[in-house]
Amino acid sequence: MQKPFFDLRISHKPKSMFLSSRNLSYQYPNSEKLLSFPDFELKQGETFLILGNSGSGKTTFIHLLSLLLPLQNGTLTILDKNIEAETSKNIHDFRAQNISVIHQKPYFVRSLNAMDNLKLSPYFQNEKFDLTNASYFAKKLGVDQLLNKKPDELSGGEQQRLSILRAIVNKPKLIFADEPTSNLDDDNCEKVFNSLQELSIESKATLVIVTHDTRLKTLIPNQLILQ
Repeated sequence: MQKPFFDLRISHKPKSMFLSSRNLSYQYPNSEKLLSFPDFELKQGETFLILGNSGSGKTTFIHLLSLLLPLQNGTLTILDKNIEAETSKNIHDFRAQNISVIHQKPYFVRSLNAMDNLKLSPYFQNEKFDLTNASYFAKKLGVDQLLNKKPDELSGGEQQRLSILRAIVNKPKLIFADEPTSNLDDDNCEKVFNSLQELSIESKATLVIVTHDTRLKTLIPNQLILQ
């Protein structure tokens, strides 16, 4: 790819401090390795790229920042909320209301079609499924004709775009994308990145992309490199 897929200079300007982490570290059970992470700050409306090779702790870092892993050491503040001071229930509710994660491998229930898969998360969180938003964003992503298909009938690029739809349909304030393009060819990489960037701007979400895909390195100026 010779030029950026999407001109980040036209994105909405970053506003107030949105997320701040200090002295985060994590050690998995039965592991002697302590993963330590650099301090990190993210402004509202910002798009940020976290780069690192395999084994650098990228996924662990975003699982901490997205509240999928409990804090062991350090401090984390999101939307002026001190996460380490909150109960597990409050953290769960806060994450459900404000944060979405797009995983490297799309997770779908194979026996359900795409639309029914979209409805699962709101159902388990006792929230109303926003069909209007789902239909609107599905059309923007070019997957509106795929909603009646089951996961096994979809290509890798189509599944990844549906993962973006699932993440954005309830308009979260913060989106984490873990290796969203690493398994895609250049054409699908372009489509997925453009879709993710455009829709995060339109929905006013703050976006963090975590990857070792160097194709994205020249496209996003705000970067953190994990060693």
